[in-house]
Amino acid sequence: MQPVEDPKTVGDFYGFHHSQAQFFSDLSSLVVSSQEIRSWIGLTLPDIENLSFLQAGGIGAKAVSLSLAGMKDVTFFDLSEESINSVKKINHELPTPVKTVLGSLMEEQPNLRKRFDVILCQGVLHHTPCPSKGLYVLHQMLKPGALLNVNFYYSGSLIFFWVSAFRRLIQSTTLDYEGLREIIMDSGTTEFYAKYNCRYILDHAFVPILQPADPYALRRDFEKIGYAIIKDDQGGGPPDLNSNKPRMEFVLRKAADKEVDPATLDYQQGKDQLRLYEGKDVEVFLSGVQRATEILPRNGITDEVCEFLLKFLNVSYRAGQFTNLRMRLGGIKRLKDPRFLLPHETPRSYFLRETSKLLEKL
Repeated sequence: MQPVEDPKTVGDFYGFHHSQAQFFSDLSSLVVSSQEIRSWIGLTLPDIENLSFLQAGGIGAKAVSLSLAGMKDVTFFDLSEESINSVKKINHELPTPVKTVLGSLMEEQPNLRKRFDVILCQGVLHHTPCPSKGLYVLHQMLKPGALLNVNFYYSGSLIFFWVSAFRRLIQSTTLDYEGLREIIMDSGTTEFYAKYNCRYILDHAFVPILQPADPYALRRDFEKIGYAIIKDDQGGGPPDLNSNKPRMEFVLRKAADKEVDPATLDYQQGKDQLRLYEGKDVEVFLSGVQRATEILPRNGITDEVCEFLLKFLNVSYRAGQFTNLRMRLGGIKRLKDPRFLLPHETPRSYFLRETSKLLEKL
């Protein structure tokens, strides 16, 4: 789906744009109960204070929370030096210092083999060059019978369809993270900005690696590696632009100790989200995106370009809200909703029609 890049660029991306120092300035905000920690694990386990925990990736917030909650064996593993150093700087304030290990899930970690009872790895593997390799390395770190709590971006829904299209549009311009942030912040009155997370848009527009997971490929890899699925949010089904499912959550148990060649696993890279769907409406939309990528560089960052990008995001937000409304009403496929232009509307028809109009006007 995307060219393989040095995974360290992802860690540096988040380290640069998300201030860990500011995040850790108030440790009281990271205090959690043992009940909440059990919810992270996904199971009710006795004597969790004596378990060995690893937070793999992220900024280390869960590792810090575990220490504050009285866990005595907590490790934070990441490839970003800034993230590692941010945790080191506050270790003196913690009941038990968090051990830190600088490293990559794209490399085997012999010093951490069969080391942990519980690993938390959330929002990480879909930002690596080869997610299945990361799954295998995490399996090696687990003790026999130990647990992995992990999530993945979900391939085949509206959210990563529009995110993929928006990334393609942004990459054809000279805009960077701060430039787009300024456009969004200055807009102020747009519906999506008032109700949507600005950081979410920026991160997904610019993060170097973004690889949503095919649920079927994932489950095949779990079995090949030696994981047993303990909890599964039942993500699956054919690609559907009327769904807005963002991610899949799993609790996995290390059921077998297998030696596997990661190159034989299925989830090597994410699928191109713009090639999962058929239909004339999709063809028109993709043709408009391609035309826009050729026009935008010539136009520069004009007021018209800024307005176009904001309107694209606004339509994407409203289409996502429409899918959420359908889910709340029990999965009804067609609704009469005054927020939309036609009496019988679906998220797919609304999104593709309105964005195609915007693209045509460029």
